[in-house]
Amino acid sequence: MAASDTLKVPPTEDFTAFNGLVAKQGDHLGGMIAWAGKQCVDGDGLDGLLSELKPYLPQIAQPVGAALQQSQRGMGLITGKVSAVDRQLRDHDAEHAAALNGLFPDRLSGVGDLSMMGTPTGAAADFGDRDVQLKEPVEPGAVGSSLLVGRTLGKIMDPAAPPPKEAPKLEGSSFKKARDYLAGKFYAQLEPGNPTTPEGAYHKWVSGAGSDIFIADKAFQLVTGHSFVDMTLKPLVGDWDRLMYLSDAYDTLGDACYTVAGNLRKGSWKIGQEWAGATATAFDSYMFRWANGIGGVGDCCKQIAERFEEAYEAIMTLIQTLLTYVSKLIDKEIKKLALDAAETVAGDAAIEVVGLGPEDPVADGVAAVWTAARMAKIYQDVRMVVNGLEQVQSIYADIQKYSAEIPKIESELKQLWNPAPWGDGSTTGLIEDVEWRGYYFESADGWSSKDGAARVALLPKA
Repeated sequence: MAASDTLKVPPTEDFTAFNGLVAKQGDHLGGMIAWAGKQCVDGDGLDGLLSELKPYLPQIAQPVGAALQQSQRGMGLITGKVSAVDRQLRDHDAEHAAALNGLFPDRLSGVGDLSMMGTPTGAAADFGDRDVQLKEPVEPGAVGSSLLVGRTLGKIMDPAAPPPKEAPKLEGSSFKKARDYLAGKFYAQLEPGNPTTPEGAYHKWVSGAGSDIFIADKAFQLVTGHSFVDMTLKPLVGDWDRLMYLSDAYDTLGDACYTVAGNLRKGSWKIGQEWAGATATAFDSYMFRWANGIGGVGDCCKQIAERFEEAYEAIMTLIQTLLTYVSKLIDKEIKKLALDAAETVAGDAAIEVVGLGPEDPVADGVAAVWTAARMAKIYQDVRMVVNGLEQVQSIYADIQKYSAEIPKIESELKQLWNPAPWGDGSTTGLIEDVEWRGYYFESADGWSSKDGAARVALLPKA
């Protein structure tokens, strides 16, 4: 461009306003970095079968947090570069072109001159900041949870079946409530004279407390060497709804990234329409990389959120089957084992009550015959329980399989951090997304986070 040509240069106040907008994005990113390091790694309640997932949470969040930190540093670089341009660029764009173009490296092909483009339909370009909303995810088991309503008992209890007595209400229900309800049912069957709350029943269950339950479990251990308490509800310890909490945390962070990307896109479009020349085109490309790179981080967050939700819903489907089997075991096999074991203990105690002490050889003989007959029944009861537990253990194995799918997202997303070839077709398509769908196009219906996640490779160095 010749020095005599007419230049389009934004006024200083617009450069200043743009820098103010960029600085606000840096502030937003600071809160988002903290979010990735706290809410996205909160594994409280991931115990039992899901305990193996807990160490992976920081590993999954680490590349996301690192990209956000890189982006926050980038906001500082942008304001410095724009200030330098404003000082040097007035009527000698050609004279300073080489030096100024160096401020905006790694130009992408396919990013056109924004000064030649119109404003997206229904979206005015300005330096206004759309605020980032980081709403705390709903804690597992919280009453009135918009995320959990219908996602737990709605899946694990057959809606066609008549509601059991004292079943927990669907509204605000959680996996924990369903689990405690099952434990309560166990105690209602085996200890009707010793009422307890559902939550109290669960804690009694996993601790082996309760006379009939204790006797039944000891009888089972005597025959098998294992505890049916350990094999039924203990693996369900913890709050499995934490998976949906984590899904919500990443989904929220993804929305925040989309907001920051849209803010940058809108502000740079405003500057770009006022600015023509070699430096302007280099600037357009540079800001294109930042806006779409941060949008790509948001896409990665959305993919992680989806992985947590998919695992949760698959597990809840298995829990439906699990509760069916365990409930039947409680009603039939385990109840029978508990009653027969209690009768055996009571019968042996009765021998001593009538005066035949444990040192009496006659008492020993009677007790041996009595116990042998009872134990034959106990062995039969245990075998029936074992048959039922085989299916329960198979379901637990499937649950672990779905849980193991979650950490795989880490390696899948890390591959996206590698530089990718971005030709005219890719960049032109993203420009068209702005023209047709607005500055915040990632938040609109129809955007595919799976397809867009690779944009994270566009992030400039910072």
